Amino acid sequence: MVIGLLALNGLIALTKFAGERPRLRSLHAYLGSAAMVLLFVHAFLGLKLGLSI
Repeated sequence: MVIGLLALNGLIALTKFAGERPRLRSLHAYLGSAAMVLLFVHAFLGLKLGLSI
C-alpha cells in the first residue's frame, strides 16, 4: 500500500504537477504525508512486535 502511494506520488512529481496545477501539488503533499504516517505506524508496530518476542 505504501509503495503504491509513493509510486503515485513520484508519478505526480515526474509530470511536474501537470503544468503547475495547485490541486496536484496539494494531492502530492497529502499522499506524501499519508505515506509517511503509514511508514511510522508500520515501524512502531514492528518494534512493538519485536520487543514482545
